[in-house]
Amino acid sequence: MSANDLKEQFRPTLLVGVGGTGIKIAERIFARALAERAWLRDRLDVVAIDTDENDLRGLSALESRQWIQVSTTDRVAQLLDKNPEIEPDWFGSRRKLPHEILNMTLLDGAAQIRLLTRLALTHALKRRAVQQPLGDAIGRIAALNSRTVFGGALNVMMVGSLAGATGSGLFLPVALLLAALCRERSIAAELRGLFLLPDVFVRSGSMQSGQIDNVHANAYAALKELNAVNLFAGERIGATDLHFEYAPGATVGRGQFPFASVSLMDYENIRGGNLGRNLDNYLEMAARAIYVLMFTPIGQKVASVSVNDARAVSRAASQDTTNIYSGVGVSTIEYPAAEVADYLTLKLANENLAGDWLRLDRSFFERQRRYEEQRAAGNVAARRPDQGQVFLEDLDQFAKKDRLPFFAEIDARLHPVIRDERTYVEKVEPRYETYLDAILGEVVARFWSRENLRRVRNREMIDSSQLRSQTTMTDMVRRLEAALDDDLRSIDTALPVAPEDDFVNILLTADDLSEGEWRPFHLQSYLIKDGPHLIEVRAFLYALARRVAERRSKLDPRAKRRLLYAQSNVFDTERAADPPDRRSPRTIETAREVAERGLLSRWVKGSPEDFRDTYAAYFNTSLQALRAFAEEEIRAKVLDLLADEIVGLERHYAGLFLELRAIFERLSQEADLLEGRHGAEMRATNGSVFVNADREAKAAVWADLRTASGGLHLAEAANKTLGRDVYRQYRNDRRLRVSTDFGALGSVFVRAIVEDFSRSAVERDFRSQYDIGIVEAIKRDSQRMRQDWKARLRALVDLVSSQSDPFLTLTDQGHGQRSMYWAVHSDVRRDIADDREFETLFTFNQGEQPLVAEAFSPKQLMCFNSKVLLELVHLTKVQAGEQAPRSVTAPAPGRYYEAYAHMIDGLIEEDLNPRAKSPHITPHLDAAWHRPGMLPEISPELSRAQRNDTYRALAIALGLGLITFDTHYGQKVAGFSTLGRVGALGSSADLVASHDWWEVTGSFLAHSELVRATERFWKETTQRLGLGESVDPDPFNALSDPALVADILRLSVPRDDEARREARTRALLAGWIAALADLVDVTARDFAAPGRQAQHNQAVKAARAGAFEALRRDGIRQETLGSIGRVFDRAVEDSRAALGSAV
Repeated sequence: MSANDLKEQFRPTLLVGVGGTGIKIAERIFARALAERAWLRDRLDVVAIDTDENDLRGLSALESRQWIQVSTTDRVAQLLDKNPEIEPDWFGSRRKLPHEILNMTLLDGAAQIRLLTRLALTHALKRRAVQQPLGDAIGRIAALNSRTVFGGALNVMMVGSLAGATGSGLFLPVALLLAALCRERSIAAELRGLFLLPDVFVRSGSMQSGQIDNVHANAYAALKELNAVNLFAGERIGATDLHFEYAPGATVGRGQFPFASVSLMDYENIRGGNLGRNLDNYLEMAARAIYVLMFTPIGQKVASVSVNDARAVSRAASQDTTNIYSGVGVSTIEYPAAEVADYLTLKLANENLAGDWLRLDRSFFERQRRYEEQRAAGNVAARRPDQGQVFLEDLDQFAKKDRLPFFAEIDARLHPVIRDERTYVEKVEPRYETYLDAILGEVVARFWSRENLRRVRNREMIDSSQLRSQTTMTDMVRRLEAALDDDLRSIDTALPVAPEDDFVNILLTADDLSEGEWRPFHLQSYLIKDGPHLIEVRAFLYALARRVAERRSKLDPRAKRRLLYAQSNVFDTERAADPPDRRSPRTIETAREVAERGLLSRWVKGSPEDFRDTYAAYFNTSLQALRAFAEEEIRAKVLDLLADEIVGLERHYAGLFLELRAIFERLSQEADLLEGRHGAEMRATNGSVFVNADREAKAAVWADLRTASGGLHLAEAANKTLGRDVYRQYRNDRRLRVSTDFGALGSVFVRAIVEDFSRSAVERDFRSQYDIGIVEAIKRDSQRMRQDWKARLRALVDLVSSQSDPFLTLTDQGHGQRSMYWAVHSDVRRDIADDREFETLFTFNQGEQPLVAEAFSPKQLMCFNSKVLLELVHLTKVQAGEQAPRSVTAPAPGRYYEAYAHMIDGLIEEDLNPRAKSPHITPHLDAAWHRPGMLPEISPELSRAQRNDTYRALAIALGLGLITFDTHYGQKVAGFSTLGRVGALGSSADLVASHDWWEVTGSFLAHSELVRATERFWKETTQRLGLGESVDPDPFNALSDPALVADILRLSVPRDDEARREARTRALLAGWIAALADLVDVTARDFAAPGRQAQHNQAVKAARAGAFEALRRDGIRQETLGSIGRVFDRAVEDSRAALGSAV
C-alpha cells in the first residue's frame, strides 16, 4: 500500500483522551501524526477530557477548543445540591463521605473516587459542556470540503488509564455518549479503546504505596462495569437487568455496545517481561500502538481478524461473556536517523562554539585564573588582566602569528585595506577609526547646523581695512566685541545639551532605519550591517573603546576656553595670565584712544595702522579659538557618551558570551546524552533495538562530518539576524533601565547557532552521511562489528519478535488468537535483494507475516504483536480464583480482583452494620453496584457462585423466619431480622411495605448485606447442629415443609412477567435444594455419601409432592402446574450441576 492509497482509504478519525494519562498520550499521537502526515489535518481531530485543569493547560500541541474540562469551581457538596436527584438515584447518601471530600473541588482531579468523576460529568452534561464540543469535533472531521469526502463512517479511538478515577470514570459513559451522538447524525462509528492498567503506574514507581489497593480496585470495577454493559447490550443471561444513565435521560439500550474492541496494556507482557520502572516507556508504547492501529495498514488487518472470526464470537456469547479484548506489544529494529541528526547538529554547534566563539574568552579566563593564583600566593605586583586588552592581543596572535583562518578573517574585516583610486596607494583604515571619525564629524556638523550656531560657524574673519575710518573705529570694535560675546553665549547655551541630543538621536533613529539607510556614523553599520560575527563585534567594541580613551585623553576643552579668554591680554598687559572671562575693557578703550590721537601722539604711541593690524589678528584668532573650543567640547562630550555606550555594549556582549559558556556546557551534556541514548542497554527498557546508533557509530559519523565541515561558519544572514537581535535587546533594556535577561538572549543564540546554522548545514550539506535506510544501517553496524549482515539481521528480527509480546498476563498463553505483523517499507525488500531470505525472515512464527507498504518508515522494521479475541476471564490479574478450590494448585485470585474483593467486603460490612465504618468509598460509578448480584461478575463462575449463595440465603431466610411478615398500623410490612438468633450482634432491616412474595424477595435480593447476615446465621446454625445441639425451630423440618416450597412456586403462578418470575423461582428452588443439602451433610454425617444423597432426594421429592398438592387445592390450572413443574425440574438440574450429586 502506498502512502497515497493510505490517504485515500483513511476514514475521518476522532482521538479522545480521557483523564491525565489519556490526554498526554492523545497529544503525543496527534503531534506525531500531523508531523508525519500533514494531510491528516482535515481528517483527524483530538478531544481531551479531564477534571484536572492543570493537566489540560499543559497540552501545548492542542488548542483550547479541543479541551473539555468537566470540573468546575463548585465543591462536591454544592454539586450535590445543584443536582439533588442523583443522591437517591445512584450517588448514595452524602453522609457516608467525610467533610474533607464534600468540601473539595474537582479542579485538581477526582481524588481516585470514580463516583466523583461521574458527578462532575453529570453536572457538565446538564450544562451541555460535553455534548456540544464532542458534537463540534465530530462535525469538523465529518464535514465535506473540496479536499476530503465523507463516506458516512467514522473511527473513534479512546485512550486513557483505568488506574485513577478520571480516566476510568469517564471512559464508559463518554464512549456511550459518543456512540449516541454519532447515531443522531446517522454516522456509522466504530469505537475502539486502549487503556493502561494500574500496575503500569504501580510498578513504574509513580504511585504512592497507600494508593495501590485503590487503583487496583478501580480498574477491576471499571472492567466489571464494561463487562456488564456489554452483556446487557448483547442480551446475555448474566445481565438481564441493568440501569445505567450515562447522560441525563439516556440509558444503555440493547445492542448499544460502547466499544467494538478494547486493548489493555499492563506492566508485564505474556512472558513476564517489562519495559522497566519508567512510566514514559509505557506511554510511548501506548502511543506507538495506537498510532499503528489508527494510521497504518496494520490497524485494518488487526481489526479484520477480530471481525471475521465469527466462531470465536459465538463461542464467547454462548459462555455468557464477550471476547472484544486484546493485548498489544510493539517493538522495532530502528535506525534513529532524526536523533543522529540531532546529535550531529549539537556536535557541529559545539565545535563552532569551542573553536570560534569561546576561544578568546577561555584565554582570558585562563589569565584571570593565573592572576588570582598569583595574588593568592602573595604576589601583590600581579596586575589584573583587562578583558578588552587580552581579547585584542589574543585576536592578533591567532590571526597574524597562528594564522587561524577564522580569526584572520575577523582581523581582515576589522582592518580593511583601502586603495586610493587616484594614487593607487593602499592603506589600512580600521573600521573603528572610520566610525569614530564619522560620528565625531556628524555630531560637530549637526551642532553647527542649528540656525543660531550656523551664524557663528559662518561668521567671516576681518582685515584691518574694515577699521580704516577713525571716526567709526570705536563703534566698529564695540560691535565686533559684542559679536564675539554673542557667539560665545550661543555656544555656551547649546553645548550642555546639543551634542548629547545629537548623539542619542543618531543612535536611536538608526534603529528605525533600514540597512540601506545606515551611514558610516551609525553604530549599527558596524555591529549589524553585512552580518559581522559577534567575535568581530566584540573586537570592534574593545578596539573602539581603546581608541576613544586615547583620543579623549588628548582633549582639554578647558584649556581651549582659557586660550580663548587670553586673547584679550594683547590689549591689557595687566590682566592675569588666566583671566576669568573673554572680554577686557581695555580693548574698546584702546580703540577710542587710537581714534582720538593727534599727530604727535601717533608719532610717540604708534600709528592707527598698528592697532588695526593687531585688532584684526586678535579678532580672527578669538573667532578660531571660540570655534576650536566648541568643537573640542563637542568631541569630548561625544567621546564620553560613546565611552559610556561602549561600556554598556561590552558588558552586554560579554554577558552573552558568559551565557554561551553555559550553553556550551549544556549542549555538550545534551550531545553526550544523545551519543549514549541508543546503546545496547536500551533494549530492555523501551521496546526498540537500535542499530548503527551507539556511541561508537555516532562518533564515527561525527568524525567524518567534522572533517567535511572544516571552515564552516555561521552565514552572513544568520550573523546579521543574531547581531540585530542582540543589539536590539541591549537598546530595549537600556531604554527601560532593566537588567538584561541573558538566558533569553542565550535562547536567541541557540536558535541561531543550533537551528539556523548547525541543523541547516547538517540536513542540507551532510545528509548523505547519516540519512540511510534500516538495511544500510545494519550493514554499517555489521561491518564495524565484523559480522555477516544477514546473520545480524536474522538475529535482530528474532530478538524483536520476542520483545513484542503483548503486555498482558494471561492464565493460559493459548487464550485468544495471535496476530503478528511486520511493518516493512518497500525499500527494505529491495535492499535485502533476496526474496527467499525476506520471506523466511518475517514468516517464521505462526500467524506472523510482513506487510510491505510505502506508508511505513524506511528506517525501521516494526513488529506489531497482538492477542485478539480475548475475554476478561483470560486475564490473570482479574481472576477470582476457584470458588471451591479442589487442590493446592488451584489458580490464586488476581491482584486486581483481590484488592476489589477486599474493598467490597468492607463496604458490605458497613451496609450490614453502619457503626462499622469502612475506610473505602465504592469503586463503582453507582453507589449500589458493589453489592453482589447488582452487576454480573467478570468471571461467570463467580457470578454463578454468588447467585447460588444469594438464593440459598433467600430460601433460608424465608424458611427459617428471618423474613418476617407483620402489620403496622394496618399496613402490611415485611422485614428481616437475626436479632436474638445469632451469638454475635444480629442485624435487622425493613424490606418492603407488602406481603407479596415477589416484592419481598425482590427487596431481599437488592440487599447484599442481608445475604451476608443470613450466611452468618446459617453458619452458626449448622455448626450448632454439627455439635449435636438442638435448634428451634428445627431447620430441617422448616426447610422441608411443603408449604414453603408451595409459596416459592406461587411466584410463577402470575403470568404477567413470565420469564422473570420463572427465572427467580428456579433460582430460589435451587437455593432451597442447596440449603437442604447443607443440613443433610451436617445432620447425617455418619451416613456414607449415597445415604446422604438418598435422604436429600427423599426430602426434595416429598416437599415437591406436598407443594404441588397444595397448588392443586388452590385451583391452579393444570397447564400452569405443568409450566411450574418444568421450572422445578430445571432447578433440580441446576442443583445437580452445582452440587455435583444425583439430586
